[in-house]
Amino acid sequence: MEQFGIGHSGACWPLARDNETLNPSDGTEPMTRNLVWSFLMFCRLQTTALRAEVVHVLATDSAISFVGRWGPVEKGGQSSMVTVNGSSQIYLNFTGQNVSGLFDLDGIDCLEQVDVRVDGGAWSLFTIDRPRIQFFPTGLTRGRHRLEVAVKAVDSKAGRWLLPLRSAVVFRGFEIDSGAPLEDSSPSKRRPVLQFVGDSITQGDGILRPSSAAVMNSDALASYAWLAGEALGTTHAQIAFAGQGVMELHRVRC
Repeated sequence: MEQFGIGHSGACWPLARDNETLNPSDGTEPMTRNLVWSFLMFCRLQTTALRAEVVHVLATDSAISFVGRWGPVEKGGQSSMVTVNGSSQIYLNFTGQNVSGLFDLDGIDCLEQVDVRVDGGAWSLFTIDRPRIQFFPTGLTRGRHRLEVAVKAVDSKAGRWLLPLRSAVVFRGFEIDSGAPLEDSSPSKRRPVLQFVGDSITQGDGILRPSSAAVMNSDALASYAWLAGEALGTTHAQIAFAGQGVMELHRVRC
């Protein structure tokens, strides 16, 4: 986890050279020294406080809700939730100003992407290229928020069928402000549930640039399935894999 501090690696005050300030000739040495050490102690206390102002919410915490195809994994005593499908979603209701996503990149060969928004606002795109991603660096307004994370795309060419997975989003949890209350984040039960099962078109492969199905050119949130699910006011998910079809009487029906 990143260290939260004042931003200085050593003393928080630029000490003078030689003895020109700390040992002046006018007899003010004790006062000056006391001021410097008081300031250093204040900086240390502030650094300790900042480091303590975050807590981890594990992926398996009941306050977090998942929509789509997710499954639990255990590695090194750490519980995570994993998906290999674009459009898979994570929801969290919390009160606070800061929230970061925690991910496990060990063994994952591909840089997957997620879209994130809060309180129904605009989506922001993030590439999962590090274990901790701060979603709103400038901070949110004080109060209650609803966070949504949707998997934009995973690489459909790498191994995501059998273990060990090489293409997947492995979610470890969230990092939020200490003392930030959590609430149930389950989708409304009044919304019907709609699941789309399909192929590359359903998962949005190459929808942004048809010449390539790379992660940057794919977007499950721009596919017909996501748009239809949103327009119909449903809780929806896409379970899709490129090149899938049904074999019947020696003919392939896509």
